Amino acid sequence: MNISILNKITKMEKNIQILVETLKKDKLLTVHEMAKTLNIDYRTALNVIRNKKIKSSIVGNRYRVYNSDLLNYIKQEDEKR
Repeated sequence: MNISILNKITKMEKNIQILVETLKKDKLLTVHEMAKTLNIDYRTALNVIRNKKIKSSIVGNRYRVYNSDLLNYIKQEDEKR
């Protein structure tokens, strides 16, 4: 394999580890935070929630997602691939 490809893979693995460690802390995320974590648009994140692809709660009149539920969603999506 090309060394630059190996370096990119190593960097991606480190980023994934950082993401997993961040998500292990079970706190409530806003839809904007969820979208940023998944690197998707805000409206797409809302659609994921509304289509019940990820477990969410309503706090006041706003959706919130627990880190642990986001981590489960990421794992499910990875298993589909």
